[in-house]
Amino acid sequence: MKVKIILVLSIFIIAGCSGQVNDNLSEVESSPTIEASQTPKPVIPTSTLVPTASSTPSPTDTPTLTPTATWAFHAAGPLVAPILMYHHVSPDNPGRYNVNPENFENQMKRLKELGYTSITTNLLIEAVLNGAELPERPIVITFDDGQLSVFEHAFPIMEKYGFIGNVYIVSNYLEVEDYMGKTELLELVDAGWEVGSHSASHADLTGEGIDLGKELGISKDTLEKTLGIKITTLAYPFGTVNERVVNKAYNYGYYGALGVAEGVEHTRNSIFYLNRIEIFESFDLTDFENILPWNEID
Repeated sequence: MKVKIILVLSIFIIAGCSGQVNDNLSEVESSPTIEASQTPKPVIPTSTLVPTASSTPSPTDTPTLTPTATWAFHAAGPLVAPILMYHHVSPDNPGRYNVNPENFENQMKRLKELGYTSITTNLLIEAVLNGAELPERPIVITFDDGQLSVFEHAFPIMEKYGFIGNVYIVSNYLEVEDYMGKTELLELVDAGWEVGSHSASHADLTGEGIDLGKELGISKDTLEKTLGIKITTLAYPFGTVNERVVNKAYNYGYYGALGVAEGVEHTRNSIFYLNRIEIFESFDLTDFENILPWNEID
């Protein structure tokens, strides 16, 4: 699977324009109703959709504080925080999209030693748009697809080091063999993790004939009804995106979305394509440290 990055260029939304937000009425009618007040209308100063800060709903989930974490208010604006992307964490599936649990634990241990504190994607977005209490060295740890190995191996390791994560679930994979279901996901939620959508079928959302009402709207609705929680963030499959996909993500009530791109700074202009760095099995600790903005112990 080849990761592709498509930058959204020169996106313009006109209020009430059916050609952009509602360009396929059947998709809108087949998706859950999104109240206009849930997410503010994006402003497009440069390259991507961003909600206005004044009316963005405050996320309801809060991070789990570790005993040594020092938190302070971060004013609205650019925020430096690495977002890590994992898939499998298993001793049995070598390959690009798997990290061995031993290597994963070494990485979590190193993050702890370097003074990182994990936060949710929702909190990162809230901090950029409205300001929020944040730890001194925030980090977002994400897992795509919903593999059971994340629950079996990554979850206990992260609990050991006081970290929470964010899982992005393909709704069609719920309760499928080797994937997490309701029981596992609710246990993660109880531990402070965030659950987001990774589409309904893991399709390239920019592909011809893709039903975005199903992939973005119905997947969100399915997860919300299954888990009884609000789903507000999205991870684009393969990191691919175009103007129509971003417009739809906004229209279906997502507060922000994750792409695949190097970089650790996030701004109002990147809320619907947050930089996210893939962690490979081939990484040694030096490779891992090199992608971090703070790689020395205070």
